[in-house]
Amino acid sequence: MKKLISTLVVFIVVAVGAAYIASNKVEEHYQRTVDKLNDIKGFKVSENKYEKGLFGSNGSFDLTVSKDLFYNITGEETDEDLKFKVESVISHSVFAFLNGFEIDSKVSIQNDMIKNIAATFLGSNVVATAKTKATLAGDKDINVKFSDIDFNDKKTNKFLTKDFKFGLKVDKKYNLNSANIEIAKISFESYGEYKDSIEAEGVYIDTAYTTSVELSKIFESKISPYVANAKFKKVALLSESEGDIVVDDFDYKSKFEISNDLGSLNDVIKIGAVSVSKLKYTDFAFESKLSNINVPAINKVLDKLSS
Repeated sequence: MKKLISTLVVFIVVAVGAAYIASNKVEEHYQRTVDKLNDIKGFKVSENKYEKGLFGSNGSFDLTVSKDLFYNITGEETDEDLKFKVESVISHSVFAFLNGFEIDSKVSIQNDMIKNIAATFLGSNVVATAKTKATLAGDKDINVKFSDIDFNDKKTNKFLTKDFKFGLKVDKKYNLNSANIEIAKISFESYGEYKDSIEAEGVYIDTAYTTSVELSKIFESKISPYVANAKFKKVALLSESEGDIVVDDFDYKSKFEISNDLGSLNDVIKIGAVSVSKLKYTDFAFESKLSNINVPAINKVLDKLSS
């Protein structure tokens, strides 16, 4: 009996000790990830807080996205920097050494005017949720889902999004290995003398980098080798005044390679059908190949354009 009790005591001590060590390791990885966000040009992290527990922890921080970076990404100007709060629940246990850990996060907009607008057609100021699966070795699989938008002022325009997601795979050195975007449906409709709209369904874009891209330089304009695929089920441009254009089953594959500072590009496009008003054309296929692309020269041009 004493032997059994001693064994149980040892087991409990080992389990608690392992959980404590795992908890410390998880905190180190979490804090390192937050620090890496701060290294991205145009991002600023503040009010970083972390509450550590044996089997679960909580973290939060404020993230500011500069208006200059927002303009570079979207082409749209804002009067002020965008401010977000990121709140996370981190799940971990003694098995974190084997199974890793998970982070469930929600991202809320904090700018007063935008926050009120978001609450009107999102129901709250939460603009996205994220689930991150990470290993103690440092690999991370990040999946973000934006809140669905259903905005209709019934006078000027209507805007809808459904299941808008993106994902990232990041290695232990915080290099980006791949990224993808998935949208079940997105549409914009304007009301005027004539009703015009644009709709897209079943959008999927995936890019895998054959040479990893440093996460802190993700928004810098540099050419990297990649394999990409973009497809959508349907894209429609509908206009009462100009007529309709509908593209079905679009599939684009692209591969870019670099050898001795020279790039080669191979693109293949397939389209199931294109409808223009009452005319319909089916089964398109295009392929193009470019070689001897001067990569350093293009990178210099991109640097000047982005500066």
